[in-house]
Amino acid sequence: MITEEIKLRIHEESDLFSPLDPDQRILSDEVISYLSRNYQTMYQKYQTKNGNYVLHIFSDTPVNEAHVKDAIRGHFVHEKDNIQFLSKIETYKMHALGILGTLFLSASYLLSHYTEGVFVEILTIIGWVAIWEATGGVILRRPELYHFRKKYDFALKTEIIIDVLPRD
Repeated sequence: MITEEIKLRIHEESDLFSPLDPDQRILSDEVISYLSRNYQTMYQKYQTKNGNYVLHIFSDTPVNEAHVKDAIRGHFVHEKDNIQFLSKIETYKMHALGILGTLFLSASYLLSHYTEGVFVEILTIIGWVAIWEATGGVILRRPELYHFRKKYDFALKTEIIIDVLPRD
């Protein structure tokens, strides 16, 4: 079984949180960047393998473990919720563009039997662009959002261990 660990060293609990948040619920940008980079690497390497994945935080001073764990998990739950929301928006957008594209192409086809000209060509172009955008969403954006969601699932399954280092 694979055991992989992300190590994070802090001086005190406040090092994890944004200095702009007096309630210490929001992680600092540096911590988010570090965790995201490491979780991304770990996810890419082990996404299909079972194992023990650990975020190991070493602190020089005692920390409120429940508060720190809740903040870290809360960040990734929030990110996952955002991705799910974006995924729903993309789905609605793809459906709407597909329907609009089909309507514009149908209108241009029907009008081409009665008239010729720039208007029919414009309807055809608008229809094709709408269908192309819908197809691009299916081919390009949906898989990207899927991988983000899986990365956040992976991060949420990671065990968090906090150790206070002994003083010299």
